[in-house]
Amino acid sequence: MPGITGIIGSRAGVASLRNMCDKLYHYPYITEEYCVQELSLARIHCGHVNRQPQPVFSADKRYVCVMIGEIFSIEGLPDERINHEAQLLLDRFVLDGVSLLAKINGQYSACIYDSLEKTAWLISDRYGSRPVYYSIVGDSLYFAPEIKALMATGMNKVINYTAFSDMFHFGHLFGNKTMFESVEQLPAASVLIFKQGHARIDSYWDYPFDEDSYSEEKQPAAKYQEQLEHLKIVMKNAVERQIRKNRDKLLIPLSGGLDSRFVAALTRELCGESILSFTMGSSISEEQRYGAQIANMLDFTHRAFDTQPDDVWEAASFFSYLSDGMSPILYCTPFFRPCLNYHHSSEIVLVPHECESLFGNTLIRKYIRELRKKPERERADAILTNFYNLINEDCLQMVFEKNFYTNYIREHWKITPKKYIDRYRNPLHCHFMMLHQEHGRRGIMSVNLRFNLNFDIRMPSYDNDLIDLAFHIPLPFKINQNIYRFAFAEMFPELAKIKREGTHLPIDAPDFMINMLRLRDKFLIKAKKIPFIEKYAKRLIPPTYNDFDIWFKFHLRDKLHTLLLDKKTLDRGIFNKEGVESLLRLHDKPTEDHSRLLWQMVNLEYFFRNFMD
Repeated sequence: MPGITGIIGSRAGVASLRNMCDKLYHYPYITEEYCVQELSLARIHCGHVNRQPQPVFSADKRYVCVMIGEIFSIEGLPDERINHEAQLLLDRFVLDGVSLLAKINGQYSACIYDSLEKTAWLISDRYGSRPVYYSIVGDSLYFAPEIKALMATGMNKVINYTAFSDMFHFGHLFGNKTMFESVEQLPAASVLIFKQGHARIDSYWDYPFDEDSYSEEKQPAAKYQEQLEHLKIVMKNAVERQIRKNRDKLLIPLSGGLDSRFVAALTRELCGESILSFTMGSSISEEQRYGAQIANMLDFTHRAFDTQPDDVWEAASFFSYLSDGMSPILYCTPFFRPCLNYHHSSEIVLVPHECESLFGNTLIRKYIRELRKKPERERADAILTNFYNLINEDCLQMVFEKNFYTNYIREHWKITPKKYIDRYRNPLHCHFMMLHQEHGRRGIMSVNLRFNLNFDIRMPSYDNDLIDLAFHIPLPFKINQNIYRFAFAEMFPELAKIKREGTHLPIDAPDFMINMLRLRDKFLIKAKKIPFIEKYAKRLIPPTYNDFDIWFKFHLRDKLHTLLLDKKTLDRGIFNKEGVESLLRLHDKPTEDHSRLLWQMVNLEYFFRNFMD
């Protein structure tokens, strides 16, 4: 996929660089290569943004730079002066060094090389929005936006079996590990400095910590209104700076939720031009119903995609290949049809990631109370690890071979969360850090892998000012996303009247109604195993854009059974045949849903078939 790739050291060369680039050509891309002794660099891109040729050089030709993505603003520099981002980044970096990076508001990755000192700086943005994977072999540094490009150079494919524990508990990897022992992901807000075969990684920024923002003390109404007005301005500026140079050929996924309608409404207000949007799901789903209403009110050119089980199944193998087997396959495969449809008509996708999380959709009062209890450390450990642990441990023990489960699955998933729990003494701050550094960076942003094949991505939620504001807003304002919901309702009152996906309530519904809704859902979940209540619950809760539970019970049942019980799958010594058969029988029951685990098993098998067989 589009990105920067290269080799620095004695192993650099045209042939090796071409082998790496070949693995990234999922579609016809523009490739710019630069090779000299001990340095091979390339940028692979769609040609939508940053159209100036790369690499770029300093005035004295000492420094060279390749960069993918965009810089939206730099502290102290007027936005209108930000045009040729790669050249600007290089020139400012030569003057200011690593201290420049914390001042950049952008979504990018870059590599800068000093030909005199033989030193390279491999750079990720604050949020790791453009992933870079790297490996050091001998005296050489290899890097690329996909792991398979590194493997194309002849590296040993030694599987990191302990990473499977993350995959089968969280649905994606935590930390910076990958599925291979020799490869890691460059951390967010980091620069890897490489010289004479040695590397170190320095962090240049961290999410802000404000102890007062986690206080549950009642706040004055004047402060609430001040923060609400500030939020309106920051949201609008975040969207504006990300579409400033690309106002045509925009594409917006609409779900009927708050994030997507907030981004869509601001884009319509700021852009005023024809905007394309799409929604996925069955015709009776909330996504389709509310998404169409929003698009109609905003006068978007809108299309509804009825997600089909066979389409998703066919996309699964390719997505596992695309993501190197590391990402949550169940969320991403339905996007293939819309992406292919808009391939030639759109260039920029505005992805409404994570704003709701920033402003409190995970802050349920029950969890806050639990995190406040003593002893604090033990309580934080229990809540924070299990909040992200999505798959039942008994099922995992059942489907894996006993020794494999004991050696690789059972304990390793706790390692990365424990680092957060030990580092951040405030358990709520620990929760937010795990949410954005781990679940956001390596989970939610996995959807971008598919979008990045054909489009450039914009994520207004990953804006420096918005992040800074979110981490300073007092906790009482975030409960039930109160300040975020009412900021939207004041800016777009008519759109706020359209009911919200997942709640059947308008955006500005009072807190007591939201709390009653949670009580209803709690009752339905507990009573789900009672058949007539299960039937009643499905009437109350319309289907979403997909229904993997039903698909694996009926439409995809034969394909699922054939893959997971295939001799090739079982001969790997990872899955236990009797356990797999037991899980499949359990899933066939009307009141059981093990689709998340089943998808992850499919993903793992595709990983082996794509990369190891």
